[in-house]
Amino acid sequence: HLGNFGIVLGAALQDWRKRDLAAVAMSLALAGPTSEAVNGAHPLGDPTAPLVALAKHLARDGHSIAAGDVVITGSWTGVRQVSAGSNATVIVDQKAALELSVGEPTKERH
Repeated sequence: HLGNFGIVLGAALQDWRKRDLAAVAMSLALAGPTSEAVNGAHPLGDPTAPLVALAKHLARDGHSIAAGDVVITGSWTGVRQVSAGSNATVIVDQKAALELSVGEPTKERH
């Protein structure tokens, strides 16, 4: 029962079948009002395991995952709040893969 405010999709990883996805090094660095550094791994080890489980579950009811569907299979660094005024950097295999700056909250207009 967790929601995402957004999902960032990158380019398709063409050689993903050749990689040991359980061995991918992942870290998250948060800088701002609340600073934190987290090293992580997929909670099930293999990030394809939940995808296979979902496909099997859907197949029992005659459904499937369609081309172009986005399936989130778990957080590699756990759930983190990124507060306003913070910067987050995701590092995959020692290379910065994503940087996010969260601005100050806007005032609601009435």
